Amino acid sequence: MDEGSEVFAGEVWAVAEGPGFALEGMHPNPALSKELTVQFVSAPGAAARLELLDTAGRRVAEREVGSLGPGRHVVNMATGAGLAPGVYVVRFSQGARVETARAVVLN
Repeated sequence: MDEGSEVFAGEVWAVAEGPGFALEGMHPNPALSKELTVQFVSAPGAAARLELLDTAGRRVAEREVGSLGPGRHVVNMATGAGLAPGVYVVRFSQGARVETARAVVLN
């Protein structure tokens, strides 16, 4: 290119994606008993639920999160008394879609 010359490109479009569906992770992980927060992205139009399961598959905590609307959210899954130390599975479901991730809770 010579100094002072102009270069033109074709038309460019940027298309923003709408809210998707994702379980983005826990913070902190490992967590303390009252500090297990879960970050997720919910899609529009369907009920959504976060569940915290122990290693035996028992539901320890549950949150209906569909009322938060579509988009990125952060929810504390620790109950009022806190969680017992151990390994947990976080399950995020919306409609027919399900994602899971492991979380560790320390004393």
